[in-house]
Amino acid sequence: MSTVRPVGLARNASFARKAKRAAGRKAGKPKSRFYLVAQRIARRFEPPVAAAFIAAVKRLQNQIDLATLESAVASGNVNLILAAVAGGGDLESIMEAARLARLFQATATATGAASAEILTGVTGLTATFNAIDPSVVMYARTQAGLLIRAVSEDVREAVRIVVATAQVQGITTKGQARAIREVVGLPPNWVNAPLNLGKELRAGTFTESRRLSAVDKTRIRSRLKRGTVDEPFIQEMQKRYADSLINRRAKNIARTETLRSSNFGMRTSWRQAVKDGVLPPTAKRVWVVTPDDRLRETHARVPGMNPGGVQLEGGAYQTPLGPSSGPPLEPNCRCSEGLIFPGLTGVL
Repeated sequence: MSTVRPVGLARNASFARKAKRAAGRKAGKPKSRFYLVAQRIARRFEPPVAAAFIAAVKRLQNQIDLATLESAVASGNVNLILAAVAGGGDLESIMEAARLARLFQATATATGAASAEILTGVTGLTATFNAIDPSVVMYARTQAGLLIRAVSEDVREAVRIVVATAQVQGITTKGQARAIREVVGLPPNWVNAPLNLGKELRAGTFTESRRLSAVDKTRIRSRLKRGTVDEPFIQEMQKRYADSLINRRAKNIARTETLRSSNFGMRTSWRQAVKDGVLPPTAKRVWVVTPDDRLRETHARVPGMNPGGVQLEGGAYQTPLGPSSGPPLEPNCRCSEGLIFPGLTGVL
């Protein structure tokens, strides 16, 4: 049995190899101390951010009254359905209670302090990080607010998608209500996945690539083989699939937002260092990629598009996706930044 490698993956791998050769480094290990610090601290805060997001989503789901939601679904009025979902608790308040802003601030602060230590060692001058910098506090609040609004919009869209799909698939009112509660917290492009799994199982089929545990996949295969798939089992698998996708989204959010916060804290420490006379005002930021086979083509191009770096304050990188103030460029981006300045050999 032969395996055909998609052209897109081959192209990405080619760019990754070029990036590695240009950097003269081992795969996945760029020699930028700032890059390494930003990545390490972001990874430290990923688990609590993911856990906070999952806890907020589960709290909202558990507070939705199924009887009220079922009645709203039976009316066919989307606004009543949304009101029934909101009746479980205000999503904004629930997510604020998860203290995501504090976690983003803590990530930025930790990286800022570590960055100051690097600057002290390299320049021989004492660099300190102002942990109560108003820009860090405002940044954390803004990012948490953007995330809350995005999830709120996703909830509204999820309701519309479930109702439309359920009507096509002939799902009962009770089934629709249960499905709506289970997919709260998922992005619109994932909302139909649990319902489609149910449709498959009713038809006696199963897509192996679905994000389910090995145990659940084994149970499904066994039930299909014996012909014992029933509605309670389908409902159980739909919920487990929805939970798995919510966990995946939580990890995606955590990975992206902690690295975004980490990079912001690092940039803030550099701006403070210039103000304190530790860094020369001519210092520039440079884009640092993770040069391995997972490197996306659009990200691999950024260093070459900005060979001289960009200004510390207000500088924007040119990228294939448009101007960017700094990484991450996209969700799950693993890029970070380094420094260059007169008297420094290479990228710090």
